[in-house]
Amino acid sequence: MQDVHEQHELESLKSWLKENGMAILTGGLLALAGVLGWQGYQDYQRANNESASIAYETLRVAAATDFAKASRDARQLMIDHESSPYAVGAAFLLAKNEVEKADWEGAQADLKWVIAHTSETHWRSIAVIRLARVLIETQKTADALAVLNTYHKDMSPAFKGMADYIRGMALMQQGEQAAAQAAFKSAQANPELSTSLRSLSQLWVDDLAQVAP
Repeated sequence: MQDVHEQHELESLKSWLKENGMAILTGGLLALAGVLGWQGYQDYQRANNESASIAYETLRVAAATDFAKASRDARQLMIDHESSPYAVGAAFLLAKNEVEKADWEGAQADLKWVIAHTSETHWRSIAVIRLARVLIETQKTADALAVLNTYHKDMSPAFKGMADYIRGMALMQQGEQAAAQAAFKSAQANPELSTSLRSLSQLWVDDLAQVAP
Protein backbone atom coordinates (compact mmCIF):
# COMPACT_ATOMS: atom_id res chain seq x y z
CA MET A 1 0.00 0.00 0.00
CA GLN A 2 2.84 2.38 0.81
CA ASP A 3 4.47 1.71 -2.61
CA VAL A 4 1.19 2.46 -4.43
CA HIS A 5 0.80 5.68 -2.47
CA GLU A 6 4.35 6.77 -3.27
CA GLN A 7 3.86 5.89 -6.95
CA HIS A 8 0.73 8.01 -7.03
CA GLU A 9 2.65 10.92 -5.53
CA LEU A 10 5.39 10.48 -8.11
CA GLU A 11 2.92 10.49 -11.03
CA SER A 12 1.21 13.61 -9.67
CA LEU A 13 4.57 15.33 -9.34
CA LYS A 14 5.45 14.45 -12.95
CA SER A 15 2.20 15.98 -14.18
CA TRP A 16 2.82 19.11 -12.13
CA LEU A 17 6.35 19.41 -13.50
CA LYS A 18 5.09 19.09 -17.09
CA GLU A 19 2.67 21.92 -16.49
CA ASN A 20 5.16 24.18 -14.72
CA GLY A 21 8.12 23.75 -17.03
CA MET A 22 11.67 22.47 -16.92
CA ALA A 23 12.91 25.31 -14.74
CA ILE A 24 11.46 23.56 -11.67
CA LEU A 25 12.49 20.03 -12.64
CA THR A 26 15.74 19.81 -10.73
CA GLY A 27 14.36 21.22 -7.51
CA GLY A 28 11.28 19.04 -7.69
CA LEU A 29 13.21 15.83 -8.17
CA LEU A 30 15.60 16.72 -5.35
CA ALA A 31 12.65 17.36 -3.06
CA LEU A 32 11.13 14.01 -3.95
CA ALA A 33 14.43 12.24 -3.33
CA GLY A 34 14.63 13.96 0.04
CA VAL A 35 11.13 12.80 1.04
CA LEU A 36 11.69 9.22 -0.06
CA GLY A 37 15.15 9.23 1.51
CA TRP A 38 13.74 10.42 4.84
CA GLN A 39 11.09 7.68 4.73
CA GLY A 40 13.81 5.11 4.08
CA TYR A 41 15.87 6.50 6.95
CA GLN A 42 12.89 6.27 9.31
CA ASP A 43 12.30 2.64 8.25
CA TYR A 44 15.96 1.88 8.90
CA GLN A 45 15.82 3.52 12.33
CA ARG A 46 12.75 1.50 13.32
CA ALA A 47 14.37 -1.76 12.22
CA ASN A 48 17.61 -0.84 13.97
CA ASN A 49 15.84 -0.06 17.25
CA GLU A 50 13.84 -3.28 17.10
CA SER A 51 17.03 -5.27 16.52
CA ALA A 52 18.75 -3.53 19.46
CA SER A 53 15.72 -4.14 21.69
CA ILE A 54 15.67 -7.85 20.92
CA ALA A 55 19.44 -8.12 21.46
CA TYR A 56 19.23 -6.34 24.81
CA GLU A 57 16.36 -8.48 26.08
CA THR A 58 18.26 -11.62 25.05
CA LEU A 59 21.42 -10.64 26.91
CA ARG A 60 19.44 -9.46 29.96
CA VAL A 61 17.87 -12.91 30.29
CA ALA A 62 21.19 -14.67 29.57
CA ALA A 63 22.94 -12.60 32.27
CA ALA A 64 21.11 -14.57 34.98
CA THR A 65 22.58 -17.90 33.85
CA ASP A 66 25.57 -17.35 31.58
CA PHE A 67 27.15 -13.97 32.14
CA ALA A 68 30.19 -14.78 30.03
CA LYS A 69 27.96 -15.13 26.96
CA ALA A 70 25.90 -12.13 28.03
CA SER A 71 29.09 -10.07 28.25
CA ARG A 72 30.05 -11.00 24.71
CA ASP A 73 26.55 -10.17 23.49
CA ALA A 74 26.65 -6.86 25.37
CA ARG A 75 29.94 -5.90 23.72
CA GLN A 76 28.50 -6.74 20.32
CA LEU A 77 25.37 -4.70 21.04
CA MET A 78 27.55 -1.73 22.00
CA ILE A 79 29.35 -2.05 18.66
CA ASP A 80 26.32 -2.67 16.44
CA HIS A 81 23.97 -0.14 18.06
CA GLU A 82 26.24 2.31 19.85
CA SER A 83 23.77 5.20 19.55
CA SER A 84 20.89 3.15 20.94
CA PRO A 85 19.68 3.38 24.56
CA TYR A 86 19.91 -0.42 24.62
CA ALA A 87 23.68 -0.16 24.15
CA VAL A 88 23.74 2.13 27.19
CA GLY A 89 21.78 -0.49 29.13
CA ALA A 90 24.29 -3.14 28.05
CA ALA A 91 27.20 -0.99 29.27
CA PHE A 92 25.50 -0.43 32.62
CA LEU A 93 24.92 -4.19 32.92
CA LEU A 94 28.62 -4.85 32.30
CA ALA A 95 29.71 -2.16 34.76
CA LYS A 96 27.45 -3.56 37.48
CA ASN A 97 28.97 -7.02 37.09
CA GLU A 98 32.48 -5.58 37.05
CA VAL A 99 31.88 -3.67 40.27
CA GLU A 100 30.58 -6.85 41.91
CA LYS A 101 33.81 -8.58 40.86
CA ALA A 102 35.95 -5.61 41.94
CA ASP A 103 37.06 -5.17 38.33
CA TRP A 104 37.47 -1.44 38.81
CA GLU A 105 39.27 -0.77 35.54
CA GLY A 106 36.58 -2.54 33.55
CA ALA A 107 33.82 -0.67 35.38
CA GLN A 108 35.55 2.66 34.74
CA ALA A 109 35.86 1.90 31.03
CA ASP A 110 32.20 0.94 30.60
CA LEU A 111 30.87 3.88 32.60
CA LYS A 112 33.08 6.25 30.60
CA TRP A 113 31.63 4.63 27.45
CA VAL A 114 28.14 5.57 28.61
CA ILE A 115 29.19 9.16 29.32
CA ALA A 116 30.74 9.45 25.86
CA HIS A 117 27.91 7.81 23.91
CA THR A 118 24.61 8.78 25.49
CA SER A 119 22.78 11.98 24.60
CA GLU A 120 20.41 11.59 27.55
CA THR A 121 21.28 13.71 30.59
CA HIS A 122 19.56 11.21 32.88
CA TRP A 123 21.77 8.28 31.86
CA ARG A 124 24.90 10.39 31.76
CA SER A 125 24.24 11.61 35.30
CA ILE A 126 23.88 8.06 36.58
CA ALA A 127 27.09 7.03 34.84
CA VAL A 128 28.97 10.03 36.27
CA ILE A 129 27.84 9.28 39.81
CA ARG A 130 28.67 5.58 39.52
CA LEU A 131 32.04 6.38 37.95
CA ALA A 132 32.83 8.77 40.79
CA ARG A 133 32.03 6.04 43.32
CA VAL A 134 34.33 3.60 41.53
CA LEU A 135 37.12 6.19 41.43
CA ILE A 136 36.73 6.83 45.16
CA GLU A 137 36.88 3.08 45.77
CA THR A 138 40.24 2.98 43.97
CA GLN A 139 41.59 6.02 45.86
CA LYS A 140 41.38 8.24 42.76
CA THR A 141 39.56 11.01 44.59
CA ALA A 142 40.97 13.82 42.44
CA ASP A 143 39.58 12.10 39.33
CA ALA A 144 36.25 11.56 41.06
CA LEU A 145 35.99 15.25 41.93
CA ALA A 146 36.98 16.23 38.40
CA VAL A 147 34.27 14.15 36.73
CA LEU A 148 31.64 15.37 39.21
CA ASN A 149 32.62 19.01 38.61
CA THR A 150 32.56 18.58 34.85
CA TYR A 151 28.98 17.33 34.63
CA HIS A 152 27.38 18.82 37.76
CA LYS A 153 25.84 21.84 36.00
CA ASP A 154 23.91 19.66 33.53
CA MET A 155 22.34 17.41 36.18
CA SER A 156 18.78 17.59 37.44
CA PRO A 157 18.34 18.74 41.09
CA ALA A 158 18.00 15.17 42.39
CA PHE A 159 21.22 14.07 40.69
CA LYS A 160 22.98 17.21 41.85
CA GLY A 161 22.13 16.22 45.41
CA MET A 162 23.61 12.76 44.87
CA ALA A 163 26.68 14.29 43.28
CA ASP A 164 27.12 16.61 46.27
CA TYR A 165 26.94 13.64 48.61
CA ILE A 166 29.56 11.73 46.61
CA ARG A 167 31.70 14.88 46.46
CA GLY A 168 31.55 15.03 50.25
CA MET A 169 32.79 11.45 50.47
CA ALA A 170 35.68 12.21 48.11
CA LEU A 171 36.69 15.35 49.98
CA MET A 172 36.51 13.55 53.30
CA GLN A 173 38.81 10.87 51.90
CA GLN A 174 41.25 13.65 50.99
CA GLY A 175 41.11 14.98 54.52
CA GLU A 176 39.40 18.22 53.49
CA GLN A 177 36.88 18.29 56.32
CA ALA A 178 35.60 21.83 55.80
CA ALA A 179 34.99 21.34 52.08
CA ALA A 180 33.41 17.94 52.74
CA GLN A 181 31.08 19.45 55.33
CA ALA A 182 30.01 22.11 52.81
CA ALA A 183 29.27 19.42 50.21
CA PHE A 184 27.19 17.41 52.67
CA LYS A 185 25.32 20.57 53.72
CA SER A 186 24.49 21.20 50.07
CA ALA A 187 23.24 17.63 49.69
CA GLN A 188 21.20 17.81 52.90
CA ALA A 189 19.55 21.05 51.79
CA ASN A 190 18.47 19.61 48.43
CA PRO A 191 14.73 18.79 48.66
CA GLU A 192 14.95 16.54 45.60
CA LEU A 193 17.41 14.16 47.26
CA SER A 194 16.02 11.04 48.90
CA THR A 195 15.17 11.23 52.59
CA SER A 196 17.72 8.55 53.48
CA LEU A 197 20.62 10.36 51.76
CA ARG A 198 19.59 13.69 53.27
CA SER A 199 19.64 12.07 56.70
CA LEU A 200 23.07 10.56 56.05
CA SER A 201 24.31 13.92 54.84
CA GLN A 202 23.15 15.53 58.07
CA LEU A 203 24.97 12.88 60.09
CA TRP A 204 28.19 13.64 58.22
CA VAL A 205 27.67 17.38 58.74
CA ASP A 206 27.31 16.78 62.50
CA ASP A 207 30.29 14.42 62.69
CA LEU A 208 32.54 16.76 60.72
CA ALA A 209 31.53 19.67 62.94
CA GLN A 210 32.96 17.79 65.92
CA VAL A 211 36.37 17.29 64.26
CA ALA A 212 36.60 20.74 62.69
CA PRO A 213 39.60 22.76 63.98
